Amino acid sequence: MSSLDRLIRLFRYLKPYRVRLGAAFLCSGLVAAFSGAYAWLVKPVLDEIFINKNESLLLVLPVALFLVAVLKSVFNYGQNYLMNYVGNRVITDIRQELFGKLIRLPVPYHDVNTSGRLVSRVVNDVTLMANAVAGVLKDIFQQGLTFLAMMGVIFYQNGRLAGLSVIVIPLAVFTMVRMGKRLRARCRGGRSDYLVRRLPRDQRLDDAGGVFLISDSDVHGLFADSPAFRFQ
Repeated sequence: MSSLDRLIRLFRYLKPYRVRLGAAFLCSGLVAAFSGAYAWLVKPVLDEIFINKNESLLLVLPVALFLVAVLKSVFNYGQNYLMNYVGNRVITDIRQELFGKLIRLPVPYHDVNTSGRLVSRVVNDVTLMANAVAGVLKDIFQQGLTFLAMMGVIFYQNGRLAGLSVIVIPLAVFTMVRMGKRLRARCRGGRSDYLVRRLPRDQRLDDAGGVFLISDSDVHGLFADSPAFRFQ
């Protein structure tokens, strides 16, 4: 089963909370709309107040900016509350279902698997899964709508700048993704090389590669000179 199939399978736990989830999506849309409105109001503030010295708008535009900021904060709070509520309820449902499955498994299964491993599955793994579902939905919907609102403001105010953004933004995203992959690869390789260098010469990997095990005494020997280790 692929990661996408697992994610789609988790969506069925959201069905009982579709009303609150729809309200959260509505709040997300309003947050995106007010973000676009906030960006749109910056131009008249700069042009009319600071450049044209229009005193009649000196009271109107700051009040409009304040109202937009307040409404955006209110709907952002509503979205966060509803998404957290749905996420916590999904965590509860999955934990109850998983616990009911575990207590009905045969005794040999519990003999093979330690209690710590089973508790980790019920507590940590379920929390990560449910938070991933709620976080993915929130990020895709809200950030996508915010991006569209901002692009609409850019096209409305300056078509040339919008055309330049269409070219620059994909290049920037591609560059950040490539740099992120290289940094993660370097970090993983650096940690492995550090452990190998700190191991005794007879316990290091050979040229053909392989898997090595580090015991508690090895870990003590590797990090005994670390200030944090000595503090503990």
